[in-house]
Amino acid sequence: MPQYYTYSADNFRLQEAYLSYRIPKKVFSDFAEITIGLTGRNLFMIYNNAPFDPETISSTGNYVQGLDYFMLPSLRSFGINLKANF
Repeated sequence: MPQYYTYSADNFRLQEAYLSYRIPKKVFSDFAEITIGLTGRNLFMIYNNAPFDPETISSTGNYVQGLDYFMLPSLRSFGINLKANF
C-alpha cells in the first residue's frame, strides 16, 4: 500500500547563508577595496517531518510524487568569494 510510504513535506531549514566583510581601500593605500565572503547551502534541517529531504524529487510522474524511493541525501555546499574593486 503506497500510503504507508507517503510522508508530509513539512520542514524548516537553514537553506542558505552568506557572510561577507569589506576591507576598506585605506588598508591597501587606496589601491583596491576587497570583499571576502563565505557562503553555504543546505546547512541543516531545523525541523523535518519526513525521514528524507522533501525537496528532492524521486519522480516527475503524477502518481508517485512524495514517495520515498531510497533517495540520496541532499548535498551541502560551501564557498568562498573574493571581490576586488580597483
